Order: sequence, then C-alpha cells, then structure tokens
Amino acid sequence: LKLYGDEQPLIRSLIAERPELGNVLVEGYPYTRAEVVWGIRNEMARTVEDLLFRRTRLGLLSQAASQSAEAVVKQLLREEGIISGI
Repeated sequence: LKLYGDEQPLIRSLIAERPELGNVLVEGYPYTRAEVVWGIRNEMARTVEDLLFRRTRLGLLSQAASQSAEAVVKQLLREEGIISGI
C-alpha cells in the first residue's frame, strides 16, 4: 500500500469495512484485494488485464502468479458490477 501515498488510509478503510479485502491476491506478492477494488472504484480499471498488469504490476512480475490471481480479480469485478457471466 506504500505506493498509494495519501490515499493509503482510504484503501485501509476498504479493509476495515470488508476484512477479506486485506488478503493478498497471491501468496508471495504484496498486492491485496483492496487494491483491486480501489482500482475499480477510483482508477476506472475495467478488465482483469488492467488490474493485473497496470494497477498491481503482478502480471509483469510473474505469469504464474497472475494466472493464479485471475479468478479472484474476476470475482471482485463481478462484485463491483463491472462484469457478469465470466
């Protein structure tokens, strides 16, 4: 969350509302589910690829980790009403 600077408390408030958002996307990497939700709500991220490659950079660091995180990211996109049926 260090990358978010002044917005870090806002992301922490997402975790306070929904503690499961504090879980990492993939073990061994620091990116949380809250960062994905933040990207959807505040940075206009609308695709799995955008969230994994641009918002978290996970896709650039590890193809295997990125693939492992896809299902979680899709679920969060569904929960936020961005996608349906995938």
